[in-house]
Amino acid sequence: MATRKLLHKPKRNKIRAKLIAHRGGAGEELENTITAFTRASQKDVHMLELDCYLTRDNHVVVSHDAHLLALTGQDVYIHDVDYKDLPCLKPVLEVEFAKGQTCCGNSNDRNIPLLRDVFERCPRVPMNLDVGTDNDVLIDKVIEMVVEFKREDITILGNTDENMTRKLHAKAPELLLFFSEQSFYRLLKVFYLGVIPFVSFKESFLEIPLGSVLKDAGMENWIFTTFPRLYDAVVLNPLLVFHLHRRGIKVFMWVLNTEEQWEQCFACGADAVMTDYPSKLRDYAKEKKL
Repeated sequence: MATRKLLHKPKRNKIRAKLIAHRGGAGEELENTITAFTRASQKDVHMLELDCYLTRDNHVVVSHDAHLLALTGQDVYIHDVDYKDLPCLKPVLEVEFAKGQTCCGNSNDRNIPLLRDVFERCPRVPMNLDVGTDNDVLIDKVIEMVVEFKREDITILGNTDENMTRKLHAKAPELLLFFSEQSFYRLLKVFYLGVIPFVSFKESFLEIPLGSVLKDAGMENWIFTTFPRLYDAVVLNPLLVFHLHRRGIKVFMWVLNTEEQWEQCFACGADAVMTDYPSKLRDYAKEKKL
């Protein structure tokens, strides 16, 4: 394939992930617990994926949901509760991206952890961190902790909301970002219009689902959920992936839990896969010599 000189300097970062434990491996341990994160980091996983929110007394905690009914059985929001009063997780949780599957974990750890504790327990493990809400206190505290723990080169920040991503970039332009939903659609637009070489990006990581994941999760875009193969053809265009790689932008796929999905993603040139089953993905990667 012929190459041309890039108009923008390629991005550089230290992250070399292929295996990412989604919520610490939600199919193997209770999601987003200290146990999940520490055990995943011992399984040759290259990165942890997690989300964070702010409690009423301004503690940054790790949870995928702001509303805790599904996770704890308590009809409360994290922002309405002090950290010490947060309820424990249910002993058994559904695995969101594995239909019909549940996880009961292998320990008694059912606590919603502090982000600080996760950083302390996994000090040099790369992390992909979704900052959950557009809250300046939350954003500032997350950035402060990333800097305090000297994680600037191994922590990716972002949110699906473009306003959040812009705030993160404005407050700490040196930190690594993933594409928001709006910037992802902008990326597709400029690529298919043929002007992508002239467009700069603040983000270094494109994190997207497969069409089959969108369909199974019942997500909003009816075109892509009705025609998942069309979606895959659009977003996994080999020329797009090639251009992103030349620009130093890595492509992560989420949340994939079957060998068929893993094979499809690595075959199209994706750099990494997020999964709820990191042990299985690790064994698959070893078998395929990835």
